[in-house]
Amino acid sequence: MSADIETRGAGSRAPPEACSAPVARAGDGVRVAGPGERPVASRGEAARRRAPSAGAIAIAAEGFRALGGLALVMAVVSALLWALDGVPTWIAGEPRGVRRARTVQDAERFLRARLVIPSYFPATFAWPPSRIRFLTGAPAAVALWVDGRQGGPGLFIAETVAPGPIPPRLIPEVQVLGRSPVAVGASPGTLSRVVEEGVVVWEIAWQQGGRSLLLRSRVGADELVRMARSAREAP
Repeated sequence: MSADIETRGAGSRAPPEACSAPVARAGDGVRVAGPGERPVASRGEAARRRAPSAGAIAIAAEGFRALGGLALVMAVVSALLWALDGVPTWIAGEPRGVRRARTVQDAERFLRARLVIPSYFPATFAWPPSRIRFLTGAPAAVALWVDGRQGGPGLFIAETVAPGPIPPRLIPEVQVLGRSPVAVGASPGTLSRVVEEGVVVWEIAWQQGGRSLLLRSRVGADELVRMARSAREAP
């Protein structure tokens, strides 16, 4: 009887492998989690999770290509605008950067300043100016060409709208024959005889209100000085 009882007890026991946790084998790639632990992925599986998907890479590449194309288009447009801005000056034989204005009011809007203009003009001049050129920068400046009536002498006016000398690009070149000081209101000025394109003309230059001004014409020196002394900001 004891043998029978012993046999039944042995048969009721579960095999040791059924009661213990499964044992990881070499090559499985998975560490068996212990009690209370979460399963840990293998190195290959973790790397696959961290790596971006092919779709994300394609979207990023497309975005970079689009940005590159936009930058190229903007560069081409900027180059074309730069070239077109210089076309009128190339055609007219004027220095680069010199711009045109149709009226005195247009020039003032571009320069954001009122111009100082003589209030006295001899009847030989035909106002308004027939030609207006200006420069933006430091300092900004403008040049006006006034025709003479019935083929009479004309007038050239140049001025800055801030302290500083008038840019040479705006002033036709001349050969100076002689200079003398002259008073223009409270400011000292210089009266000169110069040769411009083979013609002897008078020129007066002075400072007024933090600006540099210049008048040039074939009218007499007295008329030129009178105009300079009447110069004031345009109403």
